[in-house]
This record gives sequence, structure tokens and C-alpha cells, in this order.
Amino acid sequence: MLAVSCNKKLAVTPKQSIDEKDALKTPSDVQVALVGAYADMGGTSVYGGRAFLNPDLLGDNNELNWTGTFQELTQIKNKTIPVDNAFIRDTWLGAYAAINDANNVLSALDVITVQTAKDRIEG
Repeated sequence: MLAVSCNKKLAVTPKQSIDEKDALKTPSDVQVALVGAYADMGGTSVYGGRAFLNPDLLGDNNELNWTGTFQELTQIKNKTIPVDNAFIRDTWLGAYAAINDANNVLSALDVITVQTAKDRIEG
């Protein structure tokens, strides 16, 4: 009797991910994806800071004096960047995630029925 009463609660389908064909079916879904794209773009790794910090350190011709404790930033400043530099890796991964999110939104524009909303989302 105990096993029968728990059967219903244990038979729950996981919701960690959504199949891509089901993800952007409504205008509301597209709006939520657009907000997510902006959130990724504004994250620390992209336009939230590192997209500006890394090139400034790399392009420095001894105008800047970096004495921080982060070894990865020292590597960028010294132009000795190994392949496992987390700051560079995270900048590229964050940028590509934002690009992917934006492309997903653009691919679902046909779901938007109001032209002004469609134009705003596409822009």
C-alpha cells in the first residue's frame, strides 16, 4: 500500500531542460528568451566588464601598472596568456552564449504576430 501511494509522486518528468522545438512557441517565450540574451550580454564576462578589461590590459604599452593578485590578469598584462587562462576563456564562452541566445530569439520571430513587437524584438 505504501508503494502504491508514493508511485504518483515518484513518476515526475524532470524539467531541467526543454526540447528546442518546444522552447519558443509563444510570444511570451520569445520575450523571456530575449531577456535571457540581454542578461548574458550584460554578464561579467562580456559587456559587464571583461570585454573591456582584457583588451585594455592586453593593449597596454606600459601606460598601466597592474599589481593585482589574479594570475590570469597578470598573464594578460604581460602578454603571456596560456591556453587555460580562465578570464579569456570565460569571455569567449560568455560571448558565444549571448550570440546563441540572440540567434535563438531571431529564429523564433515568426511566432510574434504584432509587427511592431516583432520589429522591436528583432532590433
